[in-house]
Amino acid sequence: MAELFQIHPADSRITRITDAAGTHMYLVRGDREAALLDTGVGYGRLDEVVRSLTDLPVKTFITHGHVDHAMGAGAFADAWISPLDRALYLEHSDADVRLGYLRGNAGSSGMSARDIAPELLQPVKPFEEFHPLLPGDRFDLGGVTVEILEGRGHTPGCVTMLLPELRTLLMGDACNPFTFLFDETCSTVEEYREMLLRLRPQVEGRFDRVLLCHGPGGEGTVRMIDNVIAVCDDILAGNVDDAPFTGFHGEPVCIAKAMDERTFTRVDGGEGNVVYNPARIREG
Repeated sequence: MAELFQIHPADSRITRITDAAGTHMYLVRGDREAALLDTGVGYGRLDEVVRSLTDLPVKTFITHGHVDHAMGAGAFADAWISPLDRALYLEHSDADVRLGYLRGNAGSSGMSARDIAPELLQPVKPFEEFHPLLPGDRFDLGGVTVEILEGRGHTPGCVTMLLPELRTLLMGDACNPFTFLFDETCSTVEEYREMLLRLRPQVEGRFDRVLLCHGPGGEGTVRMIDNVIAVCDDILAGNVDDAPFTGFHGEPVCIAKAMDERTFTRVDGGEGNVVYNPARIREG
C-alpha cells in the first residue's frame, strides 16, 4: 500500500516517510542496521515500504505512545518504547481511536474521511513485546549511532533521539513549533521547562538539523529548544496571549502565543509555542 505513504529522502542516510494522517517517520540507515524512528497510526503496510527502502535489519524506536506515533510497530519484530507510556499506548491502541484520528487528519494527505478503510488498519503490537526504551540508551547501527535522550512532557515517556554522526536531532513532539502540553498525562509547564534545561547541554553543539514528526517539511530550526524554553518562561511570568484552543477531549486550554490561523505561525513573528492548561503551570 505504498500509495498511502509519501517518501522523501532527507539525505543519503535518512528517508522521511509520511503516513495517511500526515505524521512523519524517519528511516535511518547505518552500515549494518537501519532504525525506523516512529511508526505512525498503523494504516497500510509500512513494513513493505520500509523493505522497499532497505534490506538491512531494522530496529524500531518509538518517541512516545500516542496513536499517531506507535501503532504501526506491530509489523516490526524489534521495537522499543518507554515503559512510562504503557497506559497511553493501550488506550490509543483502540481501533475506534485510531480510525477517529485518521478521519480527522486524512486531509493532510489529500484523502477524505470517507476514503478511510478500516480493513487497512494493521494489528497493534502487544505492549509486552516491546523492549524498554530509556534515556541513556545507545544503539550502534554501524557508522551511525542513535542516542536516546530526555523528552518527557508531552507524554510521561516521551524521548528525543540524537544522531551525532549525522548532527541531527529528532525532536518529534517533545519540542516543536506547537508543543502540546495540556493533556492530563502531560507535565506541568514548570516541570517541562526543567526537562528542556537538562536536555539543552546534552545536545548543545552536537547537531545542525532538527527533525519533527508534524508540519510541512518535517524540519525545525536549531534554536527550537531555546525558543520553547523562552515560551515557558513567558508562561511562568504571565507574559502570554492565552489564545483559546480545544484540547483532545474538548476541554478549553490556551495557546501561549497568538497564532495566525492561515499560516499557523506566531503573530509576533517568533518561533516555538506551547499549548497548555492554565491549571497546570506549576507543581503543586
